[in-house]
Amino acid sequence: MLPGHATLRNLSRYSAYHERTLARWYARDFDFVSLNKTAIIQVIPPAHAQALVIDASFVPKSGKQTDGLDRFWNGSHSRTETGLEISALAWLAITDNCAYCLSAEQTPPVDKTPDSEATRIDVYLAQLARVVSAHHLRHLRYVITDGYYSHQKFLGGVRALGLEQIGKRRLDAHLRSLYQGPKRPGPGRPQTYDGKVHWDNLSRFEQVETDDDDIVLYHQVLNHVQFQGNLRVVVVVDTKPNRQAVLFSSTVFPGNSEQSFV
Repeated sequence: MLPGHATLRNLSRYSAYHERTLARWYARDFDFVSLNKTAIIQVIPPAHAQALVIDASFVPKSGKQTDGLDRFWNGSHSRTETGLEISALAWLAITDNCAYCLSAEQTPPVDKTPDSEATRIDVYLAQLARVVSAHHLRHLRYVITDGYYSHQKFLGGVRALGLEQIGKRRLDAHLRSLYQGPKRPGPGRPQTYDGKVHWDNLSRFEQVETDDDDIVLYHQVLNHVQFQGNLRVVVVVDTKPNRQAVLFSSTVFPGNSEQSFV
C-alpha cells in the first residue's frame, strides 16, 4: 500500500533506496512472463484442463500526446473511441474456473503509411507467438478468443504455432453442411457439400444435453467458406430468453489435429 502517486521519489520515501537507484532498476528489462509462468504453474495442477485466452481492453485517455494513442474498439459503448488498448494473454484454468494473466502489452497505433500491410491481428499474433515460442506453452493446445479474432489470418497463425483455436462466429456466418449421402453413380467428382446452413433450422445438428435446463447445445462439423476448411461448430441455445451463439473449434477430430483444418 503506497499513499500518493507512484513516482520514483514517492517510492524512495517508503524504501531504503534512493530514487536514482530505483530509476536504474526500472530502466532494466525484466521478463515478467517468466515470473508469471513460474507463479502460475505452482497453483494449477498439471491434470487440470487448461488453455490460453487472449483479449484486448480499452483504456480511456483524454490527452493528445500520449504514446500509442489511436482509435480502438470500446466494448462498453459498442463503438470505436480514441484512447489506448492493452492486449492481455492469460493462462486459463478451466477446471478451477479462473484465469491468470500471463502477458500484457500495449497495442501500438495502426501504421497508416501506404506501403504498410500490417493489421492489429498481426500485432496480437506476434504477442501470442513470442510468448508461446519463448516459454514452451504449446502443451496448452487451445487459444480461446471472442468474435474479433475469428479471422482466417489469426486462425492460420494459431495453427502455425501448433495450437488450435476456439472462438465465436456471427449468427449470419456462411457455413455449409457436409454431404453425408451415398455416392452418385457415374463419373465426376463426388458431392462434397449439402447446402448452406440456416441457423433457424438445427435439425441436422446433434443435440447435447447439459446440466442447465435452460441451455441446449447442438454440434456439427461444417465447412466455413471464408476459412476454406472444416470446423466443429457448437450452437449454444439459451431457451429462457430465446437467444443463441455460434462457437467453433478448429479441431474437427479430437486427438488428431492434423485432420482438423485444411
